[in-house]
Parts: sequence; structure tokens; C-alpha cells
Amino acid sequence: MEEGEGDNYTYPEFTMVFWKYNGGSSYTQIWGKPFSAYTGTHCYSSAFDGHLQVAVLSQANLAGTQRYCGA
Repeated sequence: MEEGEGDNYTYPEFTMVFWKYNGGSSYTQIWGKPFSAYTGTHCYSSAFDGHLQVAVLSQANLAGTQRYCGA
């Protein structure tokens, strides 16, 4: 993955985190940012094996999409 999009359909606030896969059950956080919006995107500097996380401190209707930039 290289690009992530996070969505909070409940209210304009969420945090998006990129996790790089190290092998086995090991991951390292390589990027993270809080957003004050319903939708936010970020294109990382290079492709990596891993996943994104979209989170908030209270209950909300969240979604996330991961892909390669330009795809």
C-alpha cells in the first residue's frame, strides 16, 4: 500500500495511522495524523507492506481504503 483514505460518517474527527508489516505478527507505526474532517487522505513517500487504521475515541461509523498512489 502507499495511499490511505479515512472516513468518519458520524462527525468530522478521526485519526489515520499507517502500519508497516515487519513479519510474523510484528508491525511498526510509520505515519499517523489526526483529521478534523469527515474524510482525509495521505500518500506515503513509498509503497510498503502493511495496513491503515482509522480510529476515534468514541463510537462512530468509520471506513478506510488503502491503495497504491495513482491507482
